[in-house]
Amino acid sequence: MTIYFPTAPIGEMVVRWKLLMWQEMIPSQGSVFSGCSAIEHYYMMLTIPPTLENVSTFTGISEICKIHVPKGCLEAYQTAEYWSEYADHMVEIEE
Repeated sequence: MTIYFPTAPIGEMVVRWKLLMWQEMIPSQGSVFSGCSAIEHYYMMLTIPPTLENVSTFTGISEICKIHVPKGCLEAYQTAEYWSEYADHMVEIEE
């Protein structure tokens, strides 16, 4: 499944509350999810953390936002380059 990503930051997204990610690389616009404080749940479906271009990819996400990662992959995401900045937001997807 392919998900379309805009070429500019989404910012202030208020329509969607969950976002599923299947791609191996977060879009080249490094801060594409910056300021998306209305998204409460990001679901990363890959067992290997997608490549982030910089640490500002999720800047400004809500304090209650959860980044869901596949069961057994939490440590990989929490220690991956740039992902580690958001380790406190990460939880494993329950089966």
